[in-house]
Parts: sequence; structure tokens; C-alpha cells
Amino acid sequence: MPHMVANRNLFLLLSPYNNFLIGRYAKMRNIKNLFCDHPATINETYVEHFVFAMKFGGMAILAGLAALAHAIFPFLFKSSASRIIKNMADTLASSRSSSATQAMKSSAIKGLHQPD
Repeated sequence: MPHMVANRNLFLLLSPYNNFLIGRYAKMRNIKNLFCDHPATINETYVEHFVFAMKFGGMAILAGLAALAHAIFPFLFKSSASRIIKNMADTLASSRSSSATQAMKSSAIKGLHQPD
């Protein structure tokens, strides 16, 4: 009997911790939403979005480095930063238009398959 009392006391002692763990588990189930909701809005998977964002970020860093080098040495990288930024803008515009086209196609297809 004393053993059961000790177990019950231990359970009561750990109850707030158990509630914390249960809450954390519920939040962990929603972690997928944190990583996938935004990419889904632009018709990309997490991996596709990751690759695009990493390339885009790398291009931004290169443009920044070119601009910094040009600030110190005006004879270097005279048009590199602006060319990279223009390329980034064109890439983003084409990516947005293809995402919009893809979204329209998928919604049209979904509309065709809806039961009457």
C-alpha cells in the first residue's frame, strides 16, 4: 500500500510536466503546418520552396557583396549588383506568373471534378 501512495504522489508531482508534454506534442503535430502552409499557397512543396529561397538568398548575397566591393573599388563590379537584382526580379516575376497559372489550372481541374 505505501508503494501505491508513493506512485500516486509521483504522478501528482509530474502532472504539470505531463500537461506540458501533451501541449508540446500537440504543437509538434502542427509544426508541419509551419513549414508547409506558405509553400502550399504558392503551389510548391517545402523542398521546392527551400531550393528556390536558398538560390534567391544566395543571389541576394552575391549582389550585396558585389555592391560592397564596388563601393570600395569603384572600378570593380560596375553593373554586377544591378544586373543580379534585375535577374532576381525577372526570376520572381516569372515564378509568380507560373504559380498563378498553375493555381488557376488546378482550381479549374478541381472545378471539373466536383459532383453536381
